[in-house]
Amino acid sequence: MRCSSNSESTLIALIAGDDATRDDPRDRARNSSFVFRGSDAHYEAIAAQLGVRYLLIGTVQPGDRVVINVRLFDTSKGENAWNGQFEAGFPDIFGVLGAIVRGVAMTMLDEPEEALIERAGRVRASTPEAYEALLKGREFHGRLTPQGDALARIEFARALELNPRCAEAFAWLAVLHTHEYRQERRDDVAERGSKCARSALALDDDIGLAHQVLGYLQLFRKRFLQAQFHMSKGIGLDPNDLVAAARMGLLYCYLGKANEALELFQRSARLNPCHPGRYLGVRGMALFVGRR
Repeated sequence: MRCSSNSESTLIALIAGDDATRDDPRDRARNSSFVFRGSDAHYEAIAAQLGVRYLLIGTVQPGDRVVINVRLFDTSKGENAWNGQFEAGFPDIFGVLGAIVRGVAMTMLDEPEEALIERAGRVRASTPEAYEALLKGREFHGRLTPQGDALARIEFARALELNPRCAEAFAWLAVLHTHEYRQERRDDVAERGSKCARSALALDDDIGLAHQVLGYLQLFRKRFLQAQFHMSKGIGLDPNDLVAAARMGLLYCYLGKANEALELFQRSARLNPCHPGRYLGVRGMALFVGRR
């Protein structure tokens, strides 16, 4: 089978898993999925390159009611392990996402834990409008410009207006404050960032980004134990996030633990093999600290 732009199927997710790790499936990062979407490569070749067994493949037909066809392809057997068809209005789309998560988990795990399925399928923004604002903010922030961050701040604030309990919006506002603190080194900015991160964690302690940012701010204030606590928890919640690995690697460099930093980068790169290259600077710092 091939994954081509002319095919009716589009590669939308890459999921790790083999007979030795069926109890610990991991998504191989969204940007890795996008690299291969529209590719002419065989599914088996994609799976081999990324070290995964399962591919989640599907189509989305937009309209007044969205139609989603999805299948979980087992590359070790060359066949579909699960498939489903869903139709829903836009306000009900989160329920469809949860159903897909449950279907995948029930197929991949022999005895799936309800808590794992619930956490994986959770959409924290709660309303489509708040979720749209959150996604817009993340896209603006991804431009890595002051103008982009200003627009992102507006969208995250809008998400909180629509849903005051949107924990991820608080976490992303903390990210923006962190960028501002790195430029200005003002304690009041660091406090605002910490407050936003803690607000996110008060609503949902499983927001890995909030732990990462809180730990990052503690690092710059030389509170190393607190930094390590939150960064470790953050990367445990988001193990294929190379930004989290870069933040944790920076902490290891401050502590003189170059080998631990390099091992972390190597492990994260396996989970996210098509990662953006801009995080390699911290790896270079680890090589320098380790005198390599």
